[in-house]
Amino acid sequence: MKNNTTFIAGAMFTILTISLFSCKKSDNATPGNETTSAVFLDSVFTTGKTAVDTEVSTYQYNEDGTQAAEIITSGTGIKSSFFYLYTNKKITRHVYSSTGHLADSAWGSDCTYDAQGRLSIILPVGESMRDSIVYNDANQIIRRFSTNSGRIIFADTLTWTGKNLTQFRYTRYEMNGEVALVNTVNYKYDDKKNPYLCAPQSAIFIQFKNNIYKLSENNPVEVSETQEGQATVTAKWNYVYNEKGYPVTLTRVYSGGQASGEVPMRFVYKK
Repeated sequence: MKNNTTFIAGAMFTILTISLFSCKKSDNATPGNETTSAVFLDSVFTTGKTAVDTEVSTYQYNEDGTQAAEIITSGTGIKSSFFYLYTNKKITRHVYSSTGHLADSAWGSDCTYDAQGRLSIILPVGESMRDSIVYNDANQIIRRFSTNSGRIIFADTLTWTGKNLTQFRYTRYEMNGEVALVNTVNYKYDDKKNPYLCAPQSAIFIQFKNNIYKLSENNPVEVSETQEGQATVTAKWNYVYNEKGYPVTLTRVYSGGQASGEVPMRFVYKK
């Protein structure tokens, strides 16, 4: 687990400086701003064909609205717990626990910021990994370079249209510096509210490549992924929304009409 989650921690991004993602209860708030929404995501249920594919993600928040944790429980009862520690509403350390308790944390990553107060370097504790982050003028991350003992191992390029991520390009390198893999994901969006904006750390630290879209203002309705030398796989994402414009279920249908094998994901919000 440690090797896998080390990459996850190394693959850290955010649309804005972490301190901008706290959720305050304001009826006039706009998603993506400091006062984003009165709606807090409580949990997401995904039921697969087997217990291994089934999981519940539960989100916890601090009193100031910043995300405190995500606890992922599989259908077999195995827990993966991610906790986020702050100083002045800026995350300073991310820690992992396999028990659901912060006191049992096994390892973590330290975070540092640039002169503009933006997250700039991620250093997994006790590891030789290092992430360096580059922003555009809108404070959106456009590049990330991951190195191990000074050798580049990953390089990601992000393209934004407005407040939505429209392309994510991932490049992995061999030991000799040659390109080993190029993977490109393109996104199209609706105009509805993204439920994950109050839980941005989950997109940053947990399976980044699959979750980066959660930092966009809206929800993807079409996702196309191309690995160099292979055919493109496209999925349609179909939502049912509540009266506030947030999704309550999500069903994915892939190229050719093949279903994902999952029942619709179910979103539950805090009262």
